[in-house]
Amino acid sequence: MLEAGIEVRLHTCAESLERVGDNGLAVVAREANRHSYKLTTRYVFNCTYSGLNQLGGDFLGTRARLKHEITEMALLEAPPELENLGVTVMDGPFYSMMPFPSRQLHTLSHVRYTPHLHWDDERGVDPYTQLAAYPRDTRVDRMVRDVARYKPAVLKANYVDSLFEVKTILAKNEIDDGRPIFFEKHPALHGCYSVLGGKIDNIYDVLEKLDAESLVTSSNQSLPFAKHSS
Repeated sequence: MLEAGIEVRLHTCAESLERVGDNGLAVVAREANRHSYKLTTRYVFNCTYSGLNQLGGDFLGTRARLKHEITEMALLEAPPELENLGVTVMDGPFYSMMPFPSRQLHTLSHVRYTPHLHWDDERGVDPYTQLAAYPRDTRVDRMVRDVARYKPAVLKANYVDSLFEVKTILAKNEIDDGRPIFFEKHPALHGCYSVLGGKIDNIYDVLEKLDAESLVTSSNQSLPFAKHSS
């Protein structure tokens, strides 16, 4: 990061966004156990995932509706028959069991049982506070029973732990489980963009979108509101 000239601030919360002059922006941030301060800039990229609409001040939220889910990924010690295998069954209420090298385990997720709780995005309702308060009772037994219909050897797996996280999607993708790249230019805050990407390679879509915006803006043409890539 230092070689690229990027300053990283850890344990810092961006609380609000304010308009400064004609084209400036100020992010009001607060470090842990310290007073808040302002960072002024020309551009702000709001890539806070589940916290996209938790900024206050002049930021009035995204136009697109968001939905949050508390999800569970079970961690299993796979039996010898499945140690070196990763399997995902597509297009239906099925499962995915994949190697998790960092802990020498396998993750197990299921379309039906991985989502525990869901709610529509709302200003002032912090998804991460919701996650912290969730009791985190595992559903691994139901996952394993369903997977055993296709891979009986999974019954010999040992359950170790579960990873719980907030997953955020566009409300309109609830019916198709799509993972689009959402790129929205704030209509009233010049230089402010909100980005929601469900795949790591979405960063390339964002770069293409920014390049397109630069070209379109310089020619005073209109720009599509958002680009989606499933």
